[in-house]
Amino acid sequence: MSFLTIPQAYKWYRSRPRSLTGENLKRIPWVRPQEFQPTKSQEEVLHYIRATEEDTPYYARFLRQTPSFADPVIRAFMRQWETEEAAHGALLKEVW
Repeated sequence: MSFLTIPQAYKWYRSRPRSLTGENLKRIPWVRPQEFQPTKSQEEVLHYIRATEEDTPYYARFLRQTPSFADPVIRAFMRQWETEEAAHGALLKEVW
């Protein structure tokens, strides 16, 4: 998918269905976390991913100080991104 402008890209992004919704999460046949036995390398990846997701507010704080944040489309995307990443981190913390 290619876009000519940032507003076009953001409009496309916002039109896509969110996969992280309560309804979608209920349809996933989750394994009980205590039954999941990650390998050592999976465990390392899960730690890294969770830390990255949980640290999004720190990244966002610095990104808000950039000239890009003045663009209303980028600002709206960054706010959505920050909300979604925080949710990912919370879910990872809850299930693993």
